[in-house]
Amino acid sequence: MKQTGAVLIHPFDDDRVIAGQGTAALEFLEEIPDLDVICAPVSGGGLLSGTAIAAKSLRPEISVIGCEPANADDAARSLASGQIEPAATRVTMADGLRATLAPRTFAILRERVDRIALVSEGEIVLTMQLIAERLKCRVEPSGAVAASSRAASPAWRGRAQGWSHSFGRKSRPGRDPRATGERSDTEKAEGHGRK
Repeated sequence: MKQTGAVLIHPFDDDRVIAGQGTAALEFLEEIPDLDVICAPVSGGGLLSGTAIAAKSLRPEISVIGCEPANADDAARSLASGQIEPAATRVTMADGLRATLAPRTFAILRERVDRIALVSEGEIVLTMQLIAERLKCRVEPSGAVAASSRAASPAWRGRAQGWSHSFGRKSRPGRDPRATGERSDTEKAEGHGRK
């Protein structure tokens, strides 16, 4: 970094990243202003923090639900215990959600997130299949977690629900993704849907 003058930007423990992540929720609420609940995955907490700040700022009564694999439940355990818990040692197919919370994101989640929903490995697979069948697109396991039916409780059925996820696409070896318009594996795109 010294040679190039590059600046390290943390992928989730940075106010600028959190603010940027919140734009997905802003766009969501512009399209669906009466949204009752918004679900977003949680790993390090950047996307969920940005979602919660934006959603609760525009619509204080909205429920913000964090979603994580039951096999990687450190955020749920952290909010329950009141301190940052270590990563779970179990294996999950949603390996993009294996980071642990940072003090900055933990504080935001404690203040603004209503609850964390835990999703089983089987529910992740079923959600991926449902998205493929109904939306005609593929989503990686980490991106499917927030869209799981487990994310919103039965009390929300029939009410306006939204889910947000992040996903990346790897470029083919030997090709420059900038020249082809493809996204590299480090670039992220925000997606959202409505249940």
